[in-house]
Amino acid sequence: MLKDLHRITAPDAIILASSRDPEATDDPAHLKYHEWNRERQRPVGLVRIRLKYKDEIEDWWELLLASPEDMNRLAQQAGWTLDRTFGPQYLYVGLLRKE
Repeated sequence: MLKDLHRITAPDAIILASSRDPEATDDPAHLKYHEWNRERQRPVGLVRIRLKYKDEIEDWWELLLASPEDMNRLAQQAGWTLDRTFGPQYLYVGLLRKE
């Protein structure tokens, strides 16, 4: 997606991307899920979720929760730079600038 956005946006484009650092936790359930991901050679912050509202249930989909370091690495691979972050590391917004 970041590569597609790089291709179709203006030269001075920015992206505001929110995420959580998946490893900024001591919750045993979260740590167990991290280990489950590691055993399957998946990113620690990759979660599989679906939404339910009343009788409506969506299909399952995957969401990557990324630390600021991971967001920066992924952004750079697609031609963006993580300029700065706002908020605490466990729940933050990253400002990506087009390179």
